[in-house]
Amino acid sequence: MDWDAFFNAKGIYVIIGGDVSDESFRIHVSAVFQHLAARKRKEKIYKNLRFVRDESINARLIGDFEASAWSTLRTFRFFTTDIIQAWNFPRPDIAQIARQNCDLYMFKQGDFDSAKVAAQCLLASIDEYAVHHEDEIKRQVHDGFDTVEKTSKTTRPDGEISETVSDQQVARFREEKDKRTHYKSGEHQILFKAKEIQNLDMREFFAREDGGEPYKGKTDLCLEPWSFGGDPEYGHDPLWKEKALECIQMLKQSAAYITPTEIKWIPAQQPQQTPPAPNPNRGGAAARFGGGNSTGS
Repeated sequence: MDWDAFFNAKGIYVIIGGDVSDESFRIHVSAVFQHLAARKRKEKIYKNLRFVRDESINARLIGDFEASAWSTLRTFRFFTTDIIQAWNFPRPDIAQIARQNCDLYMFKQGDFDSAKVAAQCLLASIDEYAVHHEDEIKRQVHDGFDTVEKTSKTTRPDGEISETVSDQQVARFREEKDKRTHYKSGEHQILFKAKEIQNLDMREFFAREDGGEPYKGKTDLCLEPWSFGGDPEYGHDPLWKEKALECIQMLKQSAAYITPTEIKWIPAQQPQQTPPAPNPNRGGAAARFGGGNSTGS
C-alpha cells in the first residue's frame, strides 16, 4: 500500500479489531501510528492528518511514544483524538502530558474523581471575585446629641418645694445595616465546577481549546440510536450494518480508492495414489506357499 499517495488523496483508513487478539490489535494500531508519524516528520505526507482512537485507554493503545507525540506531532500537522471514559492512564506522568498538551472536551461525568480532574482542567474559568453569599449585620452608631429639658425638685428645710429647670444633652443613636460579602474559595469553586460537570445534559460539554478560556457548548446527538438491531420482518437491516455500508460507499468514492482485483478460487487437483504392491511375505501359510483358500473345521 502506498501510504503517502493514499493519505495525500484524503484517504480514510479504518482499523477494526475483529476476531484478532487484543495484543495483535494493539501492535497493529501502534505500528500504523508510528509509521504515519515518521512519514509526517519526513513530510512525505503533506496533507493534515487526524488519528482517532476510540476507547484508547481501555484498549491500552497509549504508551510513551503516543504521549510524546501529543507534544511534538502538531508541529507537523499530525493531530490525534483520543476518546476515553476515565483518567486512568497507564502512569500519572502520561495523564499530565495529556492535560498539558491536548485540547479537552469533557462531557457528563458520573465519577466524582473524574469530575474533579475535569474541573481542575477548567481552572482558567474560575473567578477570584466570585461571591458565595452576603450577610447583613445590624449595629447601632452614635448620631449626635439631643437637648432635653429636665426638671428637678428640691425640698427645703421649711417644707417648701422648689423646682429647677435645666437643659441636658442626651446621646442619640441610629441603626445601620452592613453587608458582609463572602467570596468562594478556589477549592470550593473547583468542587462546584465538578458538581456542574456531573449535572450536565447528555449533549452538553466543557471545552478547553488552544490554551484559551474554557467554554460550555452543546452538540447534537445521533438521530437514530446505534443499538437499533433492525427489523427482519420489514426488511430493515441493523443500524451498524447500514452505517458500515454507507462508509464503504464513501471510501469507494474516494480518489485514493483502488478497486480490488477479482480473485477466482480454483480447486486444486488431488494427486492419485497408486496402491502398494502386495507383499509376499505377509499373509497366512497357504498364501506364502501358494495354497488356495482354507477353511477351518
